[in-house]
Amino acid sequence: MPKMYRQKIINVQTKGVYRIEVFNAKEEGEQNTIQPIPVGYDSNYLTTTHMINGLVATASKFAEEDQMLVAINVSNSLLVDTDLLDIVLHKLDGLPYGLSIEVTQLGVLPEPRKLNAVFSMLRQRNCSIEFDNFGGSNSQSPQVLSEYSFDSMKLNSTFMRSMLRESRSLRLLKLIIDMVKAQGKRIIATGVSGRSESEQLVDIGIFLQQGDYIHAPELVA
Repeated sequence: MPKMYRQKIINVQTKGVYRIEVFNAKEEGEQNTIQPIPVGYDSNYLTTTHMINGLVATASKFAEEDQMLVAINVSNSLLVDTDLLDIVLHKLDGLPYGLSIEVTQLGVLPEPRKLNAVFSMLRQRNCSIEFDNFGGSNSQSPQVLSEYSFDSMKLNSTFMRSMLRESRSLRLLKLIIDMVKAQGKRIIATGVSGRSESEQLVDIGIFLQQGDYIHAPELVA
């Protein structure tokens, strides 16, 4: 059975907490690597209801000042399934605060007009929208960030490390960062595993960071 975790995203420039991510996950491999499971991953009605109820209930127990910082992961398939989307929207209507909705791309994204309309509904409930896992196997085109009305994006950790290794790739990464920032969007680096990596990211203007070096996932009791 998936377990529930929380993990902080830190602004390493100010040392302040940018956000707290709450997610269901399973442990994999010899080192018990934490693998988040986005809500709606298997498009199962009961599983999604259980997961969203658990995530929102957990967020409600946080200190009042932290509740505005909470993010949950959803798959893009959930956002175009009317029944499942209704579950999320209904639950959000009962919250005194908004959430950050992290969209994990699984397969091809729906057409921009359709998905942007869903984002508009979520924003009416005080939610911000984030594109998760940019640079991963399903999401390597910067065009996604201009066609869809995301407020921020997360860099895939494997993609990020490969881009930091050599100067030519690093220049390309800087161009992507400049393009995203020019659109008024924020960038978050994920999987940050050490001080040198964190400092490299700061050098190219990425201050919002997540990973074991920044803050290891905590099991929620």
